[in-house]
Amino acid sequence: MITTDRNLNASAVSFFSLFFLVFLFALETGYVFSQPVQQEEIALQVRLESIDFRVREIPSSSSPVTLFEVHVSVFNPNPKATVPANSITIEIVPREITFLSTPPKDQPVLQAEITTLNFALAPRTGRLRITAFSLPMQAVESLTFDIQINPPKGEKKTATWRRK
Repeated sequence: MITTDRNLNASAVSFFSLFFLVFLFALETGYVFSQPVQQEEIALQVRLESIDFRVREIPSSSSPVTLFEVHVSVFNPNPKATVPANSITIEIVPREITFLSTPPKDQPVLQAEITTLNFALAPRTGRLRITAFSLPMQAVESLTFDIQINPPKGEKKTATWRRK
């Protein structure tokens, strides 16, 4: 009968030990089952810094090609989180083109440019994205663009270039 008591005591001790471990585990489930910060939340914090324009003429044997470049600077203001690669999308939509005189016969039709940045953006750093459009610049007076990060929820700016 003494051996039976020892088995009951050993089983009781193991049961209470298991119960105690499960109880401790239940108290700290927040650390065990916590989720990392979602990539979308970090990507939405990225903001547009500056939008600049540059007209570049490339010499060619037949006729020179004129490129209109849109320089978009993005910035990650978060002091701790890195924005992962392929989580930032920049959309550049040409909204309006005005001409010096009557529009040319072969009026350019500019398509929206959607680009996904394929690099990570470290904390408190920025990057520059350049997009170019081929235009007959001698006839263009102004161009207006809508530029947005991570459409449709991200920051949106309208920028206009005017001939000097």
